[in-house]
Amino acid sequence: MGEQWESLARDWTRVLRAEHKSPKTIEIYTRAVHQLADYLTAERGELPRVGEVARRDVQDFTAYMIETRSAGTANTTDL
Repeated sequence: MGEQWESLARDWTRVLRAEHKSPKTIEIYTRAVHQLADYLTAERGELPRVGEVARRDVQDFTAYMIETRSAGTANTTDL
């Protein structure tokens, strides 16, 4: 994962901690960032910059997760 994405994941982890999210929730949500990056890389052939990701990309990712994993797992990726 690129540095920009790693930075995003670190920043989001900090926000989740500040919101007193449970360690398990933080782990799951952080994993979702990595899964989104992997999905976008597979779809586009390269990892896009964070600012290039549109709502539709996240919706497509969520649909992919629903189709390939349990609904509960897919729900945790609804960013």
